[in-house]
Amino acid sequence: MMDLGTSLSALPRLLGRSPNGGQKPSKKVLQRSRRSMTPEETRLLSLAAIQGCISWAPDLLLPIDLARLAMVAPELGVVVEEVCRHQLRAAGCLHITNDMAQFVGCHQRLHRAQRQRAIVQPGSCASENYSVAVDSYGRLFVWGRPGWLEDSGDTDAQPKGMPILLPTQACTMNAAEGRRPAPKFVTAVASRHAILALSESGQLMYAQVRRARNGRAISVDLFPLSELQSVHVTNVSTRYGQAFAVTDQGQVFAWGLPTGDPDRQDLKCSLGFGEITTCLYPKLLPSFGPGATPIRFVATGACHTIFVSVFGEVYTVGNSDWGKLGLGAKTASQKQVLEPRKVYFDVHPKPKIVSAAAGMRHSLFLASSGEVWGCGHERHGQLANLSSKVAGLSDLPKPASASSSSTWAPLRLDRLPQFCTSVAAGVASSFFVTEFGSVYFCGTACGQSEPFGRPTMHNKAQPFKIPGLKRIVEVSVSMEMTRCKWEHATFQCQDGLLYAWGHSGHGELQANITKGYCNDVVHLDSWPMPLSGS
Repeated sequence: MMDLGTSLSALPRLLGRSPNGGQKPSKKVLQRSRRSMTPEETRLLSLAAIQGCISWAPDLLLPIDLARLAMVAPELGVVVEEVCRHQLRAAGCLHITNDMAQFVGCHQRLHRAQRQRAIVQPGSCASENYSVAVDSYGRLFVWGRPGWLEDSGDTDAQPKGMPILLPTQACTMNAAEGRRPAPKFVTAVASRHAILALSESGQLMYAQVRRARNGRAISVDLFPLSELQSVHVTNVSTRYGQAFAVTDQGQVFAWGLPTGDPDRQDLKCSLGFGEITTCLYPKLLPSFGPGATPIRFVATGACHTIFVSVFGEVYTVGNSDWGKLGLGAKTASQKQVLEPRKVYFDVHPKPKIVSAAAGMRHSLFLASSGEVWGCGHERHGQLANLSSKVAGLSDLPKPASASSSSTWAPLRLDRLPQFCTSVAAGVASSFFVTEFGSVYFCGTACGQSEPFGRPTMHNKAQPFKIPGLKRIVEVSVSMEMTRCKWEHATFQCQDGLLYAWGHSGHGELQANITKGYCNDVVHLDSWPMPLSGS
């Protein structure tokens, strides 16, 4: 049997010409060559063509396709291994085995690494009373009732009385040209105060909803964030009252308010500048400036922030109540941490953290191994741990006595049944996306005793598999701090489809669902928006 190199050298002969060049073969020559090929020559020609394709476009095939190819065609082992190595390097996973028997395991690791890497740029976001999402064409849409972002032209107008905003595409505003199509976006995040969209070129823009005096929506306008126009942004995060942008150099810019709600002074926290202050314009955090640890991902909660470095380290800053910063019991008497501090994991080897989620009173840390670590308040089951002490949602202990219901240092969540690729955190809830695209929920949902149909007597700290969800890649859950505690979540499928759950009275799910609450996951049949609507 000829090897693959021999088959490549024989390729010109099989096409009816000499290896040193010659005229382009005619159609008759090609037909005669095909008729004269033996099955072995046909097979080798096919292998040569496949080798050329995957060498020319190493990201063309999915991990599972490469695994199957390596098993059915051992001759392609070398080139498939090189493609694996290329994709693993791109995904930040440098280790690869040379053993052909381990190809399936290699591709499983590659699949996991790619899934975990993708959550740095989420495609949808559930915010307070509204939702935003970026479709496969890079268009940004907003729907629901984003009252805090509205420019109604009437200072006496109440956002809650305004009509629901139907899915509306955002466009850029230019003083000379007026409205024009926006650039292609890769991710969008939202809070009660801001919608931030990141283009594929690294430009960060913010959105504002404009309405007429009668409440009718006019447009969703996008404006460049002028303070960051000279930097390339790779990750952005906002929630409640603060915002953070990560550059391609690993630096972090921060801006925002001490608290997102003037009536909730108990949620005041530091942005990381060493004091609790208002910063109206993006400012570079000194802890992550030139020469410091480069950051790749930021997660924001109601009153604390999590920074994940390119080395898998974790830093936290903000309100330290309930132990949600993960800095240990020594911070129990220290209400505020004013500058980012490193979080230590009491295990060897140390986990490499690739992502995180910040809830109201707890934090989740996703490791490259698929394990999830957590800290903070656990009495409502939001930490899926065997030692969790669970109580009813109405039984809210005070921070001073939270030692019996809080975890002050990161603890591995040992109830999770599968490898996790994404996490999300709400007021008292946690969501875990597995490598198979299923989603598990634990904790307590605001206003619902049986979220997703979970039995009332089900242990809240035991992850519950949400029915009806498949091939999910990311979850986003809103977090409202008012007494209403409206909560909804969006689930993005790998093919771009969106599913949603929760409060729908403001059109957060979609315009035709305003019955108040959807306790079952629903498919947003209005998404993706038709291309003709752009």
